[in-house]
Amino acid sequence: MFIALGKIGMVAGRQKSGKSFDRVGISCAWSWGKLGNSDSFGAAFGRLMKRKRAEMRITQGQLAAMIYPDIENAAETRKGDISKLENGKVANPNTNTISKIAKALGITDEEIDTLHKQAQMSPAEQLDNLGTLPRDTLELLASRFEIETPHALSDYDLQSVLTKKAEEYRGYRALVDGLDERVAAISNLKGAAQDAAERLDFAQVEELLSQVDKVETEIAAETKQARAANALLRGRVQQAYDLLTVAADSFASIDALEPSRRRCAYGNMLNEYNQHFAGDASHLAAQMWGEALKAVDRADDAKIWASLQVGFGNAVLIIGKREKGTERLELAVGAYEAALQVWTQDKVPLTWAMTQNNLGSALLEMGKRESGTERLKLAVKAFETALQEHRQDRVPLDWAMTQNNLGCALQELGERENGTERLELAIDSFEAALQELTQDRVPLHWAMTQNNLGNALRVLGERENNTARLELAVEAFTIALQEHTQDKVPLDWAMTQNNLGIALQELGRREYGTERMELAKEAYKSALQEWTQNVVPLKWAMTQNNLGNVLHLLGKRESSTARLELAVEAYETSLQERTQDSVPLDWAATQNNLGNALVTLGQRESGTGQLLRAVGAINSALQEWTQDVVPLKWARSQASLGNAYIALFDKDKDQAQLDKAESHTRAAIAVFKEAAPYYTGLAELQLKTIVARRK
Repeated sequence: MFIALGKIGMVAGRQKSGKSFDRVGISCAWSWGKLGNSDSFGAAFGRLMKRKRAEMRITQGQLAAMIYPDIENAAETRKGDISKLENGKVANPNTNTISKIAKALGITDEEIDTLHKQAQMSPAEQLDNLGTLPRDTLELLASRFEIETPHALSDYDLQSVLTKKAEEYRGYRALVDGLDERVAAISNLKGAAQDAAERLDFAQVEELLSQVDKVETEIAAETKQARAANALLRGRVQQAYDLLTVAADSFASIDALEPSRRRCAYGNMLNEYNQHFAGDASHLAAQMWGEALKAVDRADDAKIWASLQVGFGNAVLIIGKREKGTERLELAVGAYEAALQVWTQDKVPLTWAMTQNNLGSALLEMGKRESGTERLKLAVKAFETALQEHRQDRVPLDWAMTQNNLGCALQELGERENGTERLELAIDSFEAALQELTQDRVPLHWAMTQNNLGNALRVLGERENNTARLELAVEAFTIALQEHTQDKVPLDWAMTQNNLGIALQELGRREYGTERMELAKEAYKSALQEWTQNVVPLKWAMTQNNLGNVLHLLGKRESSTARLELAVEAYETSLQERTQDSVPLDWAATQNNLGNALVTLGQRESGTGQLLRAVGAINSALQEWTQDVVPLKWARSQASLGNAYIALFDKDKDQAQLDKAESHTRAAIAVFKEAAPYYTGLAELQLKTIVARRK
């Protein structure tokens, strides 16, 4: 199956985000997946009563007075009856009472009939009819799976999580039901052994009892697997892992390789859970597969060894994308490369292509965190290799997702180069992917690819004098938000809001008014509703950086320094997570942006303290933004330094400051002229300012 994971990068001092798709799958079969009795009609009717009464904003006493108009002081004497009904303490309310309450609260006959039908359903049957159940019944069903605070979930999220739980439950139920067949098999084997003993056929007895021993071991293991599935249904991941570990180890006396085969399937079970629900299941899946790899090598069973390698790679890739550093990502790359020794193009072409795609995803994620471009180039190569078998005529969705991933890698490379060829190719890849990733077919993948297309258009637009590409980028992000809604996919909604903010900000930079920049600021603040520091620290830091950028731009157009001070605060906040060790290029971006804001502040103050801080911050950025690695970003820092030295000259009138300003500005122009006409124009204006100062 496909899972979408994050794409992060930095362009021209502003951070954008998109996504690549990782094709995850290993050739290990597994199955899994009971609930108690359904609640009564009275309990369901009581919940409906309570909700309708709340909507009408009347008290229990007022409802009692409406239902019992002939009873004196019914609001006091009969409100206890209303309370009992609402709290489900009357399992079967009489028909007359139901009729009176329904009339008072506007409950229709259809709603009552639906409650009767639902009351006759078992919880398992309710899982097959989620779309027909009211909100309160869904919340009750969620509580059976020990889902925390189901009342806090949106209608969409509640339906979504229960749909996934229903899928889990069906597999779990099949596993439990299958145990009966195994028990019957033991009975048959024991009966045959008894017959053999009557014949004194001791060899046959031994063979049959050996089979009994094996089947009993399998039953014990499958019972633990069923218990583990039960634990996962309730979100108890560690308990599931412990049960599955015991189940796998129980086969050691039967077959030395069987524990590893079982761990292959059990790891897949845990990793599949992690794709649907939050938690540490991927860590435990990686541990499960890692333990199996210690006990099996390629010579023992090449197929299971390769499956374990890919499974382990998938798990650590998921973990690595959430963590700082590249250690886990290195492990993923090594695991995929090992599997490709067995899963070759001539033997298993589609599996080979899937693994090439996943290798590309791991390399891409590593490349984004490193100063060099070697990993990014290897990622491009891996995706292009995967496309040899992921062909549009054969596997159109796999082809489209690999095209999307290729576009992400090409864009990341293109952002670090002077030319625009890679960026143009990235746009071609995203547009190709959209041939198959259509809104009606795969709406969320369509939205993600629209988002990625918007990023590529924006990066190109930043380098051009006209705003056509930037307008197209805004259009692409706006379209993506048709499916990337906050209630459906809050983190992806936040990502698209962030990216929309970047495009609006760049347009606003080129306009006299501030309307677009104010819209950009609101987009960033929207993103921060979901991208919080404790949930996604690097994305939170990215958006803090972007918020600082737009506050800086707004502050430059105002006489007050309040927005400029808020910009500096936002950058310093961003640096809590953007450290030089973990994300060197992003750290450099924020240092450069901080320097620019300090220059603007320093220009409005009497001393040089802020300007000297600015020079220090920009020079820090140049530790990572080197000319050979990211030439355009290096040039932007050179221009920033030129601007800082102009400001220092304005304070101390030292001609040496202008000499430094001119040197840095000319260095920037030399690079900008190759690929960034818009920035060339800005730098040339800065050079004219320096010449004017000399006069």
